[in-house]
Amino acid sequence: MLKELDAVLDLVHESRWGMAFHTNGIVYSEKAAMTVSNNKASIINVSLDSGTRETYKKIKRVDMFDRVVANLCKYADAGCGIHLKYILLSGYNDNIDEVNAFINIAADIGVRKVILSWNQYDYCDGVSNNTGSIPCLTEYMFCIYSYMIARLGEEGLAWEIETTNFSKSDCERLERLR
Repeated sequence: MLKELDAVLDLVHESRWGMAFHTNGIVYSEKAAMTVSNNKASIINVSLDSGTRETYKKIKRVDMFDRVVANLCKYADAGCGIHLKYILLSGYNDNIDEVNAFINIAADIGVRKVILSWNQYDYCDGVSNNTGSIPCLTEYMFCIYSYMIARLGEEGLAWEIETTNFSKSDCERLERLR
């Protein structure tokens, strides 16, 4: 963790600033939980990107899924608002079973919002296929997002699109599903 984390959290708490605490969730911070829970404008932000231990391990290359989910539950129990991110990765987590497992976790935790993103440059295994412009979603990926958005609605979970990672036309198409 950041060496200066305690000092930053003290400053945020004393100043009553809202804060987005971005973390991988592997380490639970009691002080971060206290700081975030005392300010309703603050959130804990974790990119979980999976709904199962096996997929998490493939994506993150560490076997910490159970610990991260347990820590998310601790943050929720402490009264923290949580944003849970799902970056759609072709060939890893782009299937209905994985999406459903992720949504079940988000619902069980009671997250404030799910952030939808995608790996637009197909960056995987240390290689980027970055062409310099944001490509449009394939129809398959659009269908997975459509399903995900419908399921989030069924669970009463708020969602937003990380617009910097989608083409303008894809943002418009996905927003029409709202």
